[in-house]
Amino acid sequence: MIFSLLAYIVVIILLAGSVLLGHKDILFPEIAGIALGIMVFKVPSWTKKPLHVWLSPTIAAFIGTSLNSLPLAPLLKIWLGLMIIVFLMHIFRGS
Repeated sequence: MIFSLLAYIVVIILLAGSVLLGHKDILFPEIAGIALGIMVFKVPSWTKKPLHVWLSPTIAAFIGTSLNSLPLAPLLKIWLGLMIIVFLMHIFRGS
């Protein structure tokens, strides 16, 4: 029960931060899903390396929002982001 409450608190903090700071980019649904997967549903493969589960989407979100501010064509941003994320997936899988 306590983990369900904590997961919802994480989501509420993300939502409140997004509204208060006026940045819709703060609210990432992936983080909410991961919080529920680890804290509520106890997905076994996720609880083995919780740092990786948290760090990989956080880095991906940072890269995505950073690429979004570059003066490049949208298709180039998508491909560049995809290449970086695939590279990071290989790094996280190996460690």
